[in-house]
Amino acid sequence: MSISPVTWQEYIPGTNIRSYVIGDSVYTAEIRSKSLDFREDVNAELIPVELPLELQQKCREIASSLYLEWTAIDWRLAPTGEYLFLEANPSPMFIYFEQQTGFPITQELVKLLMS
Repeated sequence: MSISPVTWQEYIPGTNIRSYVIGDSVYTAEIRSKSLDFREDVNAELIPVELPLELQQKCREIASSLYLEWTAIDWRLAPTGEYLFLEANPSPMFIYFEQQTGFPITQELVKLLMS
């Protein structure tokens, strides 16, 4: 038997939410999936949603505090309506999100890189 490091995360009931922060822009989608990890669900739905303004600002602050020009932030929207921060990913996958939501992520990244 081999020994490997693991990370455990408490299960939080609610809805998965992902926000992409690119410069000052914030794009957010609700992730509807029957699977705990939506990447394993070919029927997962990504629904664009408007994140509350104070959370959009919090996204920018998280990115800034981590010195990231762009990131994906994962939230869990609890049944109580509270958004719980899970992580900020410094190298997130985005093509699938862009295709499913119409978010102009590639265009925004090109603008960011050209500035």
